[in-house]
Amino acid sequence: TRRSSDLTAIVDVTVTVAPNGNVSNAVATGNDPLVAKCIENQVRNWRFSAPGEVTTIKIPFKFLKQ
Repeated sequence: TRRSSDLTAIVDVTVTVAPNGNVSNAVATGNDPLVAKCIENQVRNWRFSAPGEVTTIKIPFKFLKQ
């Protein structure tokens, strides 16, 4: 049988949002390095509503492998 950790990819992304809403930095960590790097690369292209100041947020992701 497979362990539940083998069936789930858990990734946390710490995102730094610039005052204009662009992502200035993203760092992903988790139990699946390939999934984490893929998410990190995608998040770097996201755009948020302009917060007016540098803002750091943490976004959790959880994927079930199939």
